[in-house]
Amino acid sequence: SDLALLGHKDTHTVYPVIPMGLARMAVLVSDDLIIRFFILRLANLIAEAGTLMLLARLVRKGAIPALSLAAYALNPLVIIELTGNLHHEALVVFFIVASLSFLLNGKDSMAGLMFAGAIGSKLLPLIFLTGWWSALGRRRGTKFTVIAVVAAALVLVPQLSGGFFIGMGSGLGLYFNRFEFNASLWYLIREVGFRIAGFNIIRWAGPVMVASGGMLILILSIWKQSVSELASRLMLTSLIALGVYLLFATTVHPWYLTPMVLFAVPAGYRFPLVWSCLVLFTYVGYSRTGYSEVS
Repeated sequence: SDLALLGHKDTHTVYPVIPMGLARMAVLVSDDLIIRFFILRLANLIAEAGTLMLLARLVRKGAIPALSLAAYALNPLVIIELTGNLHHEALVVFFIVASLSFLLNGKDSMAGLMFAGAIGSKLLPLIFLTGWWSALGRRRGTKFTVIAVVAAALVLVPQLSGGFFIGMGSGLGLYFNRFEFNASLWYLIREVGFRIAGFNIIRWAGPVMVASGGMLILILSIWKQSVSELASRLMLTSLIALGVYLLFATTVHPWYLTPMVLFAVPAGYRFPLVWSCLVLFTYVGYSRTGYSEVS
């Protein structure tokens, strides 16, 4: 059975409807795993091609620096993880860039629909919404946010069932209070926990870190940025939100950084580009059966 090839078979998926729909389509098209992989890789290639075309258009309009396109297109982590390893951040990045492009053209409704596509590809973009609302201003931001949230809810309708929320909650719970890999602040807290309590305190510290990170993201998102250009403001607030999320996360896989590569140059920061290169060294922790950290 193909299920035997899956990791974490007993864990409910935390992926929303768009990647699940693509996977379902691949299964319906063919029984051959190679063809299924080809379909999924083609979807990511199309998304990445769309991202590069939109970035090139934004560069020509002067909305973002010219280096933004090369920094994303030629980044080894982006190439390896998105098209190579088929991670759904390729879809997230495309929809975010499409949303930004529509906003710069004054088409806020279409921008909201595109942002809903990002949420429908992975739930993580929800942490960007408060910052985008603040950067756009109360009136424009409210319209954009309402459309994005309502459209995202409609996109998620096909997944809704009696066990969906329980299963999703269970999957996210495991992610935040059991899984741990390549973390940052959490490893310092875990060491303190070992010294004081004598055991791994992730069961209760994980949710506390999630709540703390969420509050910090909320506070920093509504903090007025001094950047004047809209594209740079949106990228900067997204960079801050994702940076805080990764700082407080108990699990940080390399591909989680790929949206930060997109945000880096327009936001005026280079550290995500350096981080995206250094994180490649964590590949030594992966094996055919999963991952484990090397001491």
